[in-house]
Amino acid sequence: MRLVDLQDKGKSVAALALRRTLQDRCTGEGVLVGDETRLGFVLFQNFQARYDPRMPLMTLDIALLLPDEARRWACEVSAILAERMNGGSHFVLGEPFPGSGHDGPCEPHVTIEQFPADPSQIPELQARTQRLSRLAGPIRPDAGKFRLNPQGAVEWHFPWSQSWQRVQNPVLESVEPVRAGRLRESDPAGDSIAETVERLRKEDPGGQELAQYLAYGFNEIGPTTSHPDWNRFSPHITLAWPKVSGSQVDFSDLTPPPALFKDGLTTLALYGMDRAGTCTVEYGRFELTGPSLDPGDHDRGAALTPATLFGAQAPAGAAADPRASAGSARSTQPRNTPRRPGPSQDL
Repeated sequence: MRLVDLQDKGKSVAALALRRTLQDRCTGEGVLVGDETRLGFVLFQNFQARYDPRMPLMTLDIALLLPDEARRWACEVSAILAERMNGGSHFVLGEPFPGSGHDGPCEPHVTIEQFPADPSQIPELQARTQRLSRLAGPIRPDAGKFRLNPQGAVEWHFPWSQSWQRVQNPVLESVEPVRAGRLRESDPAGDSIAETVERLRKEDPGGQELAQYLAYGFNEIGPTTSHPDWNRFSPHITLAWPKVSGSQVDFSDLTPPPALFKDGLTTLALYGMDRAGTCTVEYGRFELTGPSLDPGDHDRGAALTPATLFGAQAPAGAAADPRASAGSARSTQPRNTPRRPGPSQDL
C-alpha cells in the first residue's frame, strides 16, 4: 500500500503530523509508528476509514472534575488572579470563555489526556469514558501548591501518586484507537505540536517528551508498564492564563484550604477544549465507581503492573499498560471548561 500524500488530503495538523509520524515503513498491511518508541502497528486502512480531511478535528480532554467546595474556591481564586494579571487573563474559571460562542463555563479540572477527534467520534468516546470510570475510585490529593508555567499561567499542582496513574493509564489505552496516530493542532500555549515534534527529533531524539508525543500524542504522562521511567505527569488545575505572556503575578497570599478534597475527586468527564487549556463544552460526566488504592501502596511505591493497578479488573486491551475509570452519566450534551500547558516552574 502506498503512503498517500497526507499533506494534500487536508491542511489540518492530522495530515502534517501523521506524514512525519507514520513514516519510513509501509507494508501491504499498514505503517509502523515511530522507530524510537513502541508502538506496534497502526493499520493504514483504519486511519483512512477514520480520517476525513473535510471534517475539522476538535481537541478533547478526558479530565477529573472538582467537588463543589473545591470548585467554588478555584473559581474565586481564578477571578482574583485575573484581576492581578497584567492585561488580564484569557479566561476566568466558572465563566464562559470570551468570544468562544459557548455558553458553558470554563470548568475547573485536572487533565488526564488531551487528544484530537472528529465530531462523529463523540458517541464512541462518551461510551469509552463511561466504561473507564468503572475502573478506579476517587482520588484524594492533598491541598497542593501553586506554580507558574513558562507562559506565566498559574497552575495548582498536586503530588503524583499511583492513584493518578490508575486513572491515566487506561485512558491512554482506550483513547489510542480513536486518536489513530493523529496529533492536536496546537498545545494550550498555542504552539504547533507538529513543529514541537520536529524540534524534539533534532534536539532531544531520545527524550521522554518526544517518546510520549509519538506514543500517545500527549506529553504529560506518568509511569506505564512499558515505560516505568516516565515522569512528566504533574496533576494540576490551570487557574488563570495571562494575556501578556510571561508576566508575573503574586499568589503568595492564596493558600488552598487543607480540607478541600476530603471526599476526593470523584468525577471523570469528557470535554471539548478551547484556547489556553480551557475545557468549555461538556460531553458527559461519570462518577468513579472502581476501587481506590490503599494509601500504603503510595508509600511503598508498589510496582505499576495491571495486577497492582486493577487486581482482577484489568481493562480489555490494556494488558501491556495499566490505565482507568467510569460510572453514572449526568449529561451527554455539550456544556463548557479549561486546561494546561507544558512543564511548570516552582516559585
